[in-house]
Amino acid sequence: MATKLGVGIVGTNWAARGHLPGWRMLPGHVRPIGICTRNLDGARDAAAELGLDRAYGGFDAMLDDPDIAIVSLGGPPPARFEMTMAALERGRHVFSCIPFAVTVDQAAQMARLQQEKGLVGALDAYFLWTPSYSFLKDLIDAGILGDRYAINVDFSMAHFVMPGADYAYRWTGYVGNGTCVLPNSCSHIFHMLIGLFGPVREVVAQTKLAKSIWTFDDGPTQRPEVPDTAVALARMENGALVNIHAGRAVPGGPGLTLTAYGSKGRIIARSPAYPLDRNVTLGFSRPARMFDGTEEALDIPDRYFAVPGEAPGCEPQASAALSLGRLYAAMIGAIEGTGPPPQPDFARGAQVQSIVAALERSEIERRWIVVEPAGAYQMARNGEDA
Repeated sequence: MATKLGVGIVGTNWAARGHLPGWRMLPGHVRPIGICTRNLDGARDAAAELGLDRAYGGFDAMLDDPDIAIVSLGGPPPARFEMTMAALERGRHVFSCIPFAVTVDQAAQMARLQQEKGLVGALDAYFLWTPSYSFLKDLIDAGILGDRYAINVDFSMAHFVMPGADYAYRWTGYVGNGTCVLPNSCSHIFHMLIGLFGPVREVVAQTKLAKSIWTFDDGPTQRPEVPDTAVALARMENGALVNIHAGRAVPGGPGLTLTAYGSKGRIIARSPAYPLDRNVTLGFSRPARMFDGTEEALDIPDRYFAVPGEAPGCEPQASAALSLGRLYAAMIGAIEGTGPPPQPDFARGAQVQSIVAALERSEIERRWIVVEPAGAYQMARNGEDA
């Protein structure tokens, strides 16, 4: 058997709690080795808690370890750019969170360097790797909708409604961190839309700050500086129209609902939160007379609940470990030369970053914006045009 690829975890939040369980779904191919934080004591505590062998008191220390082949990045977007560029320069493959970058220029630089170095880069916009959405993509590719007419996406979450005292993402409320409803929620949406329906031609959006004060369980408050609610329209290259609502302060947070219809019927995917391994339901309605239509449930075949190349493992009910494991398997295939680049890769990340920039520009100019290749826009914020 080939030597297992060593994985280094960066950060104690999503990279540790989300990425790591997914890497552990591939015991035949990778070995999670260690974790880095800003200080060595914190890294040692995290390594002990997570069952990792090594601790690194900084990112450079992790890159100094020759056993690390892949870095799995968390942390705020401004830090990810420097870490990604450093990792690529030193010959490491990179798996990173979204938002991919703070600016389109950063996204383009990372995608360009990754390609120049011949390394593999992938992003954790994992929705299409969940069993349900993978099955949905195959159905759409097989023509279940016929001619595609329109798509509706409602992504409503309760992040900021009653945040706990231990809420680890308070930094997402501040300007300068590359976070708000557009680069966060809408990045997930457009990664999903491109994967299912193809390229986006043009967009227009409006945002607002709905929840002006966050009140934490232990009493303190925070005044967020960035929008938490967005409505947007998009036109796909294939002509389909898209209606989008994204909210990060929605009481009850009903989750993600995607509806698409065409000449052969309507398909709907529902999840009560972020799509996970087993929380998405699918339905399909065939053409019928007014008031006679019905919706039939679509059962996901068992083959979608497996990580390629690995023996059947646990199938968590309330996590994305299996879904991330399926994405990682594609990433490993690309590293080993047995498969194409995984999606979303860094080029796709730069493409979505351009869409986010176009959404921001459309709000400033109050008009539709044609989506340009990555690098055509700088992020437009605080009233400054790109």
